[in-house]
Amino acid sequence: MKKKIILLGAGEHCIACVDIIEKENKYQIYGLVDELFKIKEIT
Repeated sequence: MKKKIILLGAGEHCIACVDIIEKENKYQIYGLVDELFKIKEIT
């Protein structure tokens, strides 16, 4: 089972981080939190 991870910030740098995290296949991205603290779920 992969560990869940929540990323802080949902800007363009986050997109690059998501790509790397998905390629490593070690974590499940549980969600993103942007500067307004709104959670964006990834399915």
